[in-house]
Amino acid sequence: MRGGGPAAGRAATDALGADGVNVLNSCGRAAWQTVFHFHLHVIPRYQGDPLKLPWVPGPGDSDEIAAAAAALRA
Repeated sequence: MRGGGPAAGRAATDALGADGVNVLNSCGRAAWQTVFHFHLHVIPRYQGDPLKLPWVPGPGDSDEIAAAAAALRA
């Protein structure tokens, strides 16, 4: 499958009957990148599959988020 993004997600849900899709890109060793060029993983997901998030989602620190946003805008 060439490309990525919405078309790849639709292909995974339509052709494979997936309930959803994760699109993953890792950039840098600290972000688990193991192949050092840009690529996306299109991961078809199904209700009840065993794949779990590697972290527990939770609210961020609002001051830290505001500081990061200010740095990105600068």
